[in-house]
Amino acid sequence: MRADGAVGSRDWVLGLCMDSLLGTTRKKARVAAPLDEGLDALESATAAIARRHAHSFSEAQATRFVDAMEKLMATRKEVLAYRIQMERERRARPVDEVLLPSDILSAVLCHVAPNDLAASFFVCRHFQMAVRLAIAERGRRLGVLPGIVAKLSAQKLGVLEKHAKVATQHIVALSSRESREALKLLSTDILRVHFLAMASHVENHIGLGSHLPSATHARAQELRDTLNLLDKFKLPPRFLVTFAPERVEKSAVEFDAANFARPCVMKTLLALLTADFPCNKTALDLIARGAEFSETILDAIVAVDVEMLAIKAVLRDAETDSLFMADVLRLLAKLPKRALVPLRADLVQQSRERDEDFNRNKASELLVAMDMEGV
Repeated sequence: MRADGAVGSRDWVLGLCMDSLLGTTRKKARVAAPLDEGLDALESATAAIARRHAHSFSEAQATRFVDAMEKLMATRKEVLAYRIQMERERRARPVDEVLLPSDILSAVLCHVAPNDLAASFFVCRHFQMAVRLAIAERGRRLGVLPGIVAKLSAQKLGVLEKHAKVATQHIVALSSRESREALKLLSTDILRVHFLAMASHVENHIGLGSHLPSATHARAQELRDTLNLLDKFKLPPRFLVTFAPERVEKSAVEFDAANFARPCVMKTLLALLTADFPCNKTALDLIARGAEFSETILDAIVAVDVEMLAIKAVLRDAETDSLFMADVLRLLAKLPKRALVPLRADLVQQSRERDEDFNRNKASELLVAMDMEGV
């Protein structure tokens, strides 16, 4: 009985294990339960079987055991393949974003080198937003206009920051030709910050008489070089702004126009109309192109020189080049006709004595327009 009882108990345990391995009705009932319960049962059955000696198995039980193990080994291969796939996907998965407050992250990025700032842009979407904020803040610190700041990239920011350092070093040394040459190579967006300093330098030269024929070569050259720096702010003609606005940064153009319209700047440019070539030509181009674009510059011309003394001096100078005179007359055509009243006698003289047909006709047209408006 004891032997039979032992055999019966053993058969019962083996039967339970085989049922778990072979997917009998009892196992099918457990499939509906969570997988953890099935795995717990499998571990218990495996432990029970492992404690038995191989001689304890009957032929039928050994066959069932081998069949179950073959099925488990096939499943094991599938599970291992799945684990390898999961590991590969885990490694390929991007790093989870670490979300910091945007203001803190952008404040940190404000101190990062431009190359590292560009690399940070590709970390994650959160970094992209912070990088844009940092670029905008650093652009504003340089004095770049808002419309241009909005289009800055990390690469362009790096260039502007280098230019800003150079400008800071050389803008205080405009008397040095080396400094003037260095400034000519800089971005207009950085030079704009120092516009008034350059205009003031030109004004100082006029006070010293550097625009007169009696000026030394060094002073005249310094004046021309500084004017060439201001010449980088040439305003686009109105037709370009109207028909090709994508080629014009309007906010920058309007800002430059407002700078040229400042009384101190306009007074300086008008004084240069009586200077020698090429200073007079550069000053006239700056005024005329600005007047073509901006009404504020037209108003500034009239407000600064109500009596048109600067223009009058050009019209009365018998040695004025005919091409330069033609440009002056074109500028007068843009001004309000009431502002030309102090010039009536000089325009009459131009319409009679000039040899060039264009200048005579232009002066006559201005006189007719004045009569039509009753001024």
